[in-house]
Parts: sequence; C-alpha cells; structure tokens
Amino acid sequence: MTLAPDTVKTYPLTDAQRGIVHAELAAPDTADFSVGDAVVFRGRISAAALAEAVRSTLDEVPWLACRFDVQQMALVPDCMPRRPAAPGLLPSGVLRGELTGDSDKVLADALRATHLPRITLDSQLLREQLLLTCAEDDVQPVAVWVLAAHHILIDGYSISLLARRVSEHYTALVQGTEPAPAPFTQPEAVRRGEEQYHASNALARDASYWHERLQPAQGEEYRPTRLAGLLGAAGQRPDAAAVQRLRISGRPLDLGRFAAPNAVQGPGTWADAAIAAHALLAARLTGSTRAVLGLPAMNRTGAAALCPAPTINVLPLVVDIDPSGSIDTLLEEVSAARAKLTVHGRYRAEQLMRDLSLVGSDTALTASEINIKAFDAPLEVPGGTVALHALSEGPVDDICLNLLPDYQAQKVTAVLTAPAGTLAVADAAVLLEAYGLLFEQLAAAPGTTPHTALMLSPQVQRGPLAGAPAAEAVPPVLEELFAASVAATPEAPAITCEGITLSYRQLSLRADAVAAGLLRAGIGPGGYVLIALERGIDYVASILGIAAAGATSVPLDPNAPRQRNQRIAARLAQLEENPPLVLSGQAEHWTGFSVLDPAQLPPAGLELQLPAVPRSTPGYLLHTSGSTGEPKAVVVSREAFSHWAGYHRHAGFFNAGVQRIAQSLPLHFDGAWCTLLGVALGHHLHLISHESARDPQQLAAQVREHSMTWMDMTPSLAAPLLDTGVFDPGTPVRRLSVGGEGCSQVLWEKLRGLGHLVVENLYGPTEFTVDALVANVADSPDVVVGRPLNGLKAMVLDASLRPLPAGLPGELYLAGPQEAHGYLGQGALTAARFVADPSATGTRMYRTGDRAVIGHDGLLRFLGREDSQVKIRGYRIDVGEVESALATLPGVAHAVVRARGARLLAWAVAGQEFDAAGWREALGQILPPQMIPHALGIIEQLPLGSTGKLDEKQLPDPAAGAAAPAAPLTGSLQQAVAAAMAEALGMQPEQLGPDSDFFAQGGDSITAIALVSGLREAGYSSSVGEVFALRTIASIAAAATVLSAGPENPAAQRPELVALEDGARDRLAAMLARRRPRR
Repeated sequence: MTLAPDTVKTYPLTDAQRGIVHAELAAPDTADFSVGDAVVFRGRISAAALAEAVRSTLDEVPWLACRFDVQQMALVPDCMPRRPAAPGLLPSGVLRGELTGDSDKVLADALRATHLPRITLDSQLLREQLLLTCAEDDVQPVAVWVLAAHHILIDGYSISLLARRVSEHYTALVQGTEPAPAPFTQPEAVRRGEEQYHASNALARDASYWHERLQPAQGEEYRPTRLAGLLGAAGQRPDAAAVQRLRISGRPLDLGRFAAPNAVQGPGTWADAAIAAHALLAARLTGSTRAVLGLPAMNRTGAAALCPAPTINVLPLVVDIDPSGSIDTLLEEVSAARAKLTVHGRYRAEQLMRDLSLVGSDTALTASEINIKAFDAPLEVPGGTVALHALSEGPVDDICLNLLPDYQAQKVTAVLTAPAGTLAVADAAVLLEAYGLLFEQLAAAPGTTPHTALMLSPQVQRGPLAGAPAAEAVPPVLEELFAASVAATPEAPAITCEGITLSYRQLSLRADAVAAGLLRAGIGPGGYVLIALERGIDYVASILGIAAAGATSVPLDPNAPRQRNQRIAARLAQLEENPPLVLSGQAEHWTGFSVLDPAQLPPAGLELQLPAVPRSTPGYLLHTSGSTGEPKAVVVSREAFSHWAGYHRHAGFFNAGVQRIAQSLPLHFDGAWCTLLGVALGHHLHLISHESARDPQQLAAQVREHSMTWMDMTPSLAAPLLDTGVFDPGTPVRRLSVGGEGCSQVLWEKLRGLGHLVVENLYGPTEFTVDALVANVADSPDVVVGRPLNGLKAMVLDASLRPLPAGLPGELYLAGPQEAHGYLGQGALTAARFVADPSATGTRMYRTGDRAVIGHDGLLRFLGREDSQVKIRGYRIDVGEVESALATLPGVAHAVVRARGARLLAWAVAGQEFDAAGWREALGQILPPQMIPHALGIIEQLPLGSTGKLDEKQLPDPAAGAAAPAAPLTGSLQQAVAAAMAEALGMQPEQLGPDSDFFAQGGDSITAIALVSGLREAGYSSSVGEVFALRTIASIAAAATVLSAGPENPAAQRPELVALEDGARDRLAAMLARRRPRR
C-alpha cells in the first residue's frame, strides 16, 4: 500500500545529517558513508528473544526505516515493498565454529575483519541488519546482531543507544516483564534545539572563538595535519587497487597508570594522553610543532542525548608543541583545548569551511583524526553479557585512530583506519606500536619533554645504517691507481672509441702530455681546469692528466648552451685568485681565458716532474642545477674520491677479473665515474658514441660486437634496452648497474628476472661522491637502494634530527669520508646542507633532501624528493603507482605519469596491441578513480636529456595528438556543454564532440560540479546527478534547460544578490568544499 503524501511523516534533517548529504553529493563515487557495529551477546542467549528485542527496538525508531528524499532534503518512510533480507555477512548467517569459543579477542578480530555493504543515499534501504547464530537450538552461546546503516541515519553513539534498548527489551522478554517506556527523543526535538542555537547569541560566540583559534596569520595558510601521504612502503607495498579501507588494531594499552583510569573528562585523563600522543607522533612525521587533528564533538546534550540519529561534528583540535616544554604542560593544554572544542562544538564544520575560505580549495578542515569512543561500555542481560564491536566508522580520508576503552580490564585499544590503498599493513603496525609507546610514556614519564619523547624506548630507537669497514684507511688516489695499471699491463687495451684502441701505455702518454701542458701553463694543485671537449679519448686522457698535475677537473656539458658554460668559467674566475684554464679545440669560444687543445699538445718528455698533492685538494668540481637558476658548484676532494674508488676496487664493480665496459653515460655527469674508474684499474673501456647510446638497437649491437661484459646506465636508458635482448642468457653481459634516478617497480621486477646477471641499483647525490648506497635487485621484491657503501653510514631522521624507527619515513642523511667539501662560493648553502652529525661529535653529515624509510628488512627505500608526491583533486597520489599500473596494460613497454597543473597526465611507449580506446576502463580495474590520468599520450620513445635521465620538458601535451571528434557539435547548447566540460577538464572545446563521454575524458565528481557551475555561468541549468546519468555532451545538452535570464546575456538580467532556498547555500558550499565529514 502506498500512503497519500499528506499522511507520510517526514523527518527534516539535523545539521549533522545535512553535512553528510552534502559530502556524499560532492563525492558520490568514492566516499563510503556506511556505519555499523556488531552487537555481541555471549552466555546463554535466546535467539528468538533476541530477534524479538531487535524488532521491538526498531519499531520505536521509525526514522531508521526511512529513505532519503533529495527534493525535500528530508527522511521519508519507505513505502515500497520490502526487499528480501540481505545475504549474510558470514556464510549462511551462521557463526563459524572457531568464533564460538571463549576467546573474545578471536571473535572481535574476526568481526573487525568483516566488511559491511556500501550503502548510498539513493539506496532503497538505508539500513541493513543480520542476526548471526551458531546453533539450531534457541539457546545460543554466542549471538551477534549486525547493524549497518548509512551515516545519515546513525552514528556510533546512536548504535550504543540502540544496543542498550535491545538489551532492555531482551531482559524484559526472558524475565516475563514489561520493558520501561521507550527512552528515545525524536529528531524533530533535536532540530528545534538547533534552530534555537542558530537564533541565539551562542552562535556568534562560537564563531568568534573559532575565528580566533583557526584564522592563520598573514602570509600563512591553514593546514590540517595529514599523515597518509607521509608513510611509504617499508618492505610491503600498499594495495593501490584495494576497495576496502585498511583497519588494524594495536595491542591493548594500560590505563592503570592514570590517576582516574575510568575518566575521560577533566585534566590529566587518559583521553588527553591519547590526543597528545597522536599530536606528538604527527609532529615526528611532519616536522611541524603544530598538529591540527580532527576530533568529533558529540553534541549529545538536551534532546540529542537520547536520540538515535547523528549529531556528530568533526572539528579541528589545535595542539601547539613546545619541544623544550614539559609533557605536563602539553597535557594541560590538550585538556583545555578539548574542553573548549566541546563548549563550542555546535558550530558546524561546514560553516567553518566558509569562514576560513576553504570552500572550493584542496584544503580540508580536518584530515588525520582521533576518536575517543568512551560510550561503548559492556552491558549485562540475564545469563550473559553484551559488547559492541565497531565494523565501520564512515568515510576515512586520512590515517585515523579510534580509541576503544575496556574499563573492566583497565585497557584501551587503538584501532587505525586508513583510506584504501594508502598504507601497507606493516607500516600501519609500526605506526600503532610507536603510538602505543608514546601513550605509555606520557603516563610513565611526566618529566619528559616532547623533544625526547619516543626516543626513550629502545624499541623505537634506530641507529645509523652502517656499511662494512673500509678495506683501506688511506686508499690510493686516481693518478696512483692509473699509474699502477700502466705499470702492470702497459700493452693491455685501455680504451676504445670510434674504432681506435689505445693501450695503457699509449693512454698514459696522452695523459702525461696534458699534465705537462697544464704545469707549463702554471696550473697545478688547486688550479681549476674546465674540460670543454667532445666525447672521446682526449676527454678521458684530460681527466687523467688533470689528476696527475694535481689540478681540479671541471667537466662541462658539450651540449649545454655556450652561454651557460661561459658563465661557469666567468664565475670561477671571480671566485679564484688564479683564473681557470680551458681545455678545448675551439679557442675562439673562450675569449679572455687560457686555452689548451689536448690534441695539439707535445709529448711530456722524460723531464716531467709531477707535484706532491695534498689529499684534501679538490679533485673535481661538478655543477648541478640550482633553485636560483644558476648551477651549484659541488667541490669533491681527492680524498673523498679515493674512498669511493676503494670500495669499488675491493667490494664493488671491479673486484673480480678484467672487464670490458660499455661507457654510455655523458662524461660530464658524475654517474660516468662508475665506468671511467675502470680505465684506472686495468679494465678495457669502450666509449659508446652519443648517437649509439641513445639508440637501444645500436647500443645492443655494439655490446654484442665487442663482447662487453658490464654496462652502467640510468633506469630510463635501461628500460628500452631490455627489449633488445642484450641482457638475455648467452649474451656477453655479466653485470648491469643502474642509478642516477629512481627505478620504477615495473623495471625493478624485469631486472630481477635477469637471474644470470649481477644487477645493482646505486643511489648517491653528487654531494657524496657518485654512490653512497647500493642494492642488489635480488635483495628485495620491492625497489630498494639498499645499504651504505663500506665506511659510510646512512640515517633517516625527523625534522629535529632524531632517528626514526623502521617503517616511519623521514629525510635521508649521509655521513662518512665520501662527503664533498661543499658548494664553491656558497657558504650559507653549504652550512644548510652539510650539518653537524648528532651521532658523532665533530663530524658533518649531508642532508640529501630525499625522503626515505628503513624497511623492516633493514634495507633503505627511496621515496622521492620532498615534493615527489602530487595532489590531484584533493588526493595525494604517488605517480609511481600509476606508472606501474599503466605498464601492466597489454602493449605498454614504458610509462610515465606526471602532474601538470591540476591534471594527472600519462605517456606510454606502446605497440599495436595497446587498446587506445579502452585504457581508461582497464586502469579502472586496477586503480581507484582518483588515480586515473586525465589524458594519455602515445610516444615513440622516452625523451632523454644529456645525462640519460628522463627529460620531462620534452614530454608533449597528451591531447595534442588526440583524434578529432567523429562528429561536430551542433547548436549553442552542445557548444556550451563542450566549453564547460573543456574548462572543467583542462581541455580545448574542439577536442570534444557530441559523443564525448565526460567520465571517459577524465571527469569525476568534483569536475562534474565544475561542469554544472560552468553551464550555469553560460545560462543553462543541469545537475551533478544528470552528468552522472547522461555522461555525453549530446545527452547532457538535451536534458539541460535554459535559465530565465537566457544564454544571450545571462549576467545582465541577474539581480546582484540571489535569494537561495533554505539549505541551498549549505548544499552548494559543501559540494564545492570537496570534504567528507567523518565519524
């Protein structure tokens, strides 16, 4: 039977319910607003009585049987025929046998692993329930009532009210008595209280408080604490395609150390310590002394105290941490801030978004949250007990902690939740353990300062990762190594280039000629020599000759603009008393400088006397890009180079037999030293031409022709070379090393498949002499940079230079004898990057600026630069995950993903089998929607710069090669939709046609809002719902209507102020806010 409209009772939404509706409208495709608990009855439980108690309780709250009516913005009774009962969350609705024993923990863990159905606002039923039993008899040892509902109906406190009432009904039924009258208040009473608040002075007082508390200082931005993007995989990758959020429980924490273990209100309670521990942990991870955490205001006073409906309001709790202050002071400040949040907790989060001008931005009001759930106390019924186990807390946007106290056991358990695909289980466990230790320390060590918190426990201390002891305390320098090789094998081949091969004796003569020429020109120890030569034997001979003369090499990029190289020379002339000398065959380009052409130098003669050179003298000067636009000059000493060479001579590249080395990297790039060192150690170096080095087939042909056994290159060069078969079994290559840039997971897995080769990944900044860390690909299934070279140490530290435990990411610092002197002529920059080592008095360490984490296997993982993660559509995205997913698609050989502006763009080197029309759908099977690129371009090969690294500037606009639409747009409406769609997606209207699908072009819920807004600006009306349903330009245009102002000049006919219907302003603001309130 269908009720007449005037007989249907509707339930106007409370403020909290309105916020939930707005948030789901803003993110209909990603948010999960399902809330649910398992209410567990244990003892001797009558299944029939329990079922009747549940039915009687739900009859007392008819609004829980409602559906949402978007037109009325209200809950209305479900007058449609009931659907069949939902299928059991456990098989057949019967509890598994192992869950019926005495172990509460086993049952609780199993229930927490249960995933609730996703319920949306347009679901016919906003509530699902199931009664789970374990035997056919009426009397059960365990029975579980599972209730799942949309957040618009209930929150966690509501479930506790319902559980208490079910227990009362159950007690009355088994005792044969009448239950007490229903205690519940109606939602209308809650709404009346809210209206009274809106009309009172309290609203203005609350607004004033929040403005003073949250308004950022001039020039600063409001930033909530966000943790999910800071944690990297530490030996276990998160599942990027996971649908269910991560939910993991920590070990029970002791409440007995607190003076009032059962209290949550008042100063010095365990709840204050729980919040302070979260803030301190956030400070360790973010490096900030301010934590802005989300804390739910329950708002359960007056009529709301007994109403099973959501009243929650997640607000920011600001905790300022004084590292030198005391824990007692911190706890007092947390207690005061929490009390004020409660007092001012009725002021809606949605309004705060508007007050802070966050609406329409990528900044949410809160991110990481803590929820003190002190209302789920155990209950008793005749013959048994009742306990609640949370299954879902609603949307999760960041790492959140839910604190579940057990006052009888005087324990509290922290349950961590995180968005799907953002956090590995191993990392979550580390985070929970670190949190637990902090919580316990706050109770046990009140005299501790925040600065030393988390360092007191040996469980979380992590000393530096140290390499093995160096084989030699004073290893030979470059010219000594080369001289020894010349003496040992004078006629052995040393170098081959363009068909010419020189023996070690011949190469030595060339190097001596350069050394003699420099010394005759007055360039010796401490002098700078710029190498402005083309790739060839003279370049290598010049490096060796400069070292013999004791001077400092300054390699220049022959492909760089001449003006850049000349600026480098001019700056050296300004900084040094003696101007630099230039080695070049083009003296006309170096007016004002002394120039020598190595090809024209006479032999050195027997009278050559080489000077004694201090080991601390600069050996070479390399220029790296600088943030000011001018290159930074890194000074590397002969001492530092000798230690690096010593490692590779004894334990690295050159510790077994003479090798034939393919040298393909640019000689001005410090990564080239890996292969150049071979010519000083008696090996045969093959200089590959620049052209062949960039052509995988030509390079592979040369490797085969000359039976080269070792190759060293960047990952960007190695990836296409794999396809040539040059590394296959039976080929001469025996060793491969990659470095200079990050290695993708896809490439890593391919390299691990080369089991017949020794394959190593090298990491090292220029400031630490070529390489500092090394990993064999066999060491780990995930990309690692491994362990320090011999004699070095690596540390992962927080912003206060404190060591972080395994699993928690921080900044990577390096220390040891390979450390560079610093930056020439830039004392302030040198002091900022080369800082005092707190673990070793009187020594320095280099601050790399790279994010890293020590894995649980003891291996270091490189997580990128501080800015390596991108933020698209409000989500933090690791482009490496998207690249790995793209590379799994058929036909894709290599993939690159980058953020440009507000768009995530992809490029692929793909073959004919690649499905250019279906790639987006295929990726959708692997990645969540927010990680799908807006556009993908097909390229013939990866564009590489002069150093062999990916040259991102050469990546073309993916849309530039897109095919023209099959049919043209027709009519002003289609053109208006196309213009609005193009604006929302960052495209050009001419790229779109009538059949262009908004979501196939990269649209989502947020850009759908922008599309609708753009149409309104053009004078047309549509809705986000229509965009989702209709999708194509033609369909959206056919359904759109013309606003009364008309499309010709809509603005001219609009009043200055538009009166919005009740609630419309809130709906619009929330939709633009891109925020999802959470429980």
